[in-house]
Amino acid sequence: MALPITIELLTVLMFGSLVVVLLAGLPMAFVTGGLASVFLFLFADTAMLNMLPSRVFPFMTDYQLSAIPLFIFMAAMLERAGIIEDLFEVIHTFIGRIHGGLASATVIACTVLAAMVGVVGATEVTMGMIALPASPRRTRRCGRASSSWSTCRWRFSAHPSAIRCST
Repeated sequence: MALPITIELLTVLMFGSLVVVLLAGLPMAFVTGGLASVFLFLFADTAMLNMLPSRVFPFMTDYQLSAIPLFIFMAAMLERAGIIEDLFEVIHTFIGRIHGGLASATVIACTVLAAMVGVVGATEVTMGMIALPASPRRTRRCGRASSSWSTCRWRFSAHPSAIRCST
């Protein structure tokens, strides 16, 4: 259709509609993809619609992305079996006596779990379910628990197995 519009108005329309549709309770993946398609159809040339399948199809057929649900399943099984909690207990037993031992144990357990699981979301959720409730039982400073737990993301990104070669 290619309706004429300025970039400022287009930005306001896109973000405004994104907020409205997200507040309606729709899932983020469908909202962003749907809004991109609608705005592409309304405000771009129809020839650009031919570009859409060629840009989306490679992501849908990426072989490496098919392993992500299995990594998340593995993290769930490690958590259900109690292996992650045992790992956290062992690391805390060795390091817990030093100053800042609970935070150090959390960071080391996150590093080991990130190497085993391979998915940052599964690592953060699993350690959040284990390390955050364990922190008030072992220390009087509850405010530092979330900051040490948030280092899961940094430890995962620094791990060599997290680096993906894009060539």
